[in-house]
Amino acid sequence: MQKIGDITPTADANGEWTNGSVAGGTPPTIIDAAWLNTVQRELINVLKAAGITPDPTKDNQVITALAGYFLQAANNLSEIKTAGATAQGAARTNIGAAAVAGLVAQVFSVAPATLATHAPQACQMTGRNRLINPRFVVNQRSYASGATLALSSYGMDGWKASTAGSSMTFSALPAGQQVTIAGSFLQIVLAYDIEPGTYTLSWAGTSQARVYNVGASAPSYASSPITVVVSGGVNVNVEFNAGTLFTPQLEIGGVATTPERRLYQQEFALCQQRLFGLNLAGAQAVYGGAGTYISLSVYAPVSLRTNTSISLGSTSMTINQPGVGTAFTTTATPTAVGATSNMIAFNISGNWSGLSNGAPVIISSAAGITLFSSEP
Repeated sequence: MQKIGDITPTADANGEWTNGSVAGGTPPTIIDAAWLNTVQRELINVLKAAGITPDPTKDNQVITALAGYFLQAANNLSEIKTAGATAQGAARTNIGAAAVAGLVAQVFSVAPATLATHAPQACQMTGRNRLINPRFVVNQRSYASGATLALSSYGMDGWKASTAGSSMTFSALPAGQQVTIAGSFLQIVLAYDIEPGTYTLSWAGTSQARVYNVGASAPSYASSPITVVVSGGVNVNVEFNAGTLFTPQLEIGGVATTPERRLYQQEFALCQQRLFGLNLAGAQAVYGGAGTYISLSVYAPVSLRTNTSISLGSTSMTINQPGVGTAFTTTATPTAVGATSNMIAFNISGNWSGLSNGAPVIISSAAGITLFSSEP
């Protein structure tokens, strides 16, 4: 850009225009064609850089071009979105937000075509995996590696044999481990945990899988990942056949993301909603039926589902009635009376004798862990 003083000596000492002074002997600044062309070229270049063709019928082309160079407050920064992914990434770097993941990153690009680019950032979102115990760390039944199971019998928490004689082989590790399946296993995802929509099931290992509504015909097995449409309103089977398996994840959406990592305490609490264990030694009960049963209540650590079943750790049980004496049975059998939220009331049948009917007793010995299950 030239100042008028770069072209003609008739400019003032600052190289700017002057009207001159006849009395002072100062001539006015000459209007020189070279300077006018300089100004014209500068303005034309502003239009060209903005991709605008000069139009002699318009007087707002320069301001239109300049508007494209600056963010407009009235547009709420929509210019960044329009600029494309490369410009968006550079903008995040420039403001120090390159490490901000998930929703912040996706503010700048939410088109479906870019979902695969941003999907890894979703791994920081919790609650994505609709499966429980995907790392096979919770084993309240003390299922032994390689033990064969009857049809529909549970091994690791949440996982049951879907063919008779199935087994899981594993090395128990605190942070979880891969399992090797012989036969097939499935987990039932409860209807209230899976709303209608498109879901992706992904996993590590050689097992194949299938996803289908409980009661519906099972589709063919397929390799990871698989995408399914869930209708909602019913329980859903997630089934794996023979092979190795680790970190299965069922999540809403059409893209598989990094497996969600939950703390052990969180995983254990999710499993306890379906199963928990107690040692009944020291529990208080009421002696009834002339020794044919005792009645007691226990509180679950979390709210259970309905249809709670009870499995005693042993059929041998000794009870004590203060001031009266003790009684022993080897035929203890549980019979659930009912469950409301966290409280489970039930009877244990047996062949005790010699104690006062209707009086309180204390279970003084009960071998093993009694399991309370509401597994579907």
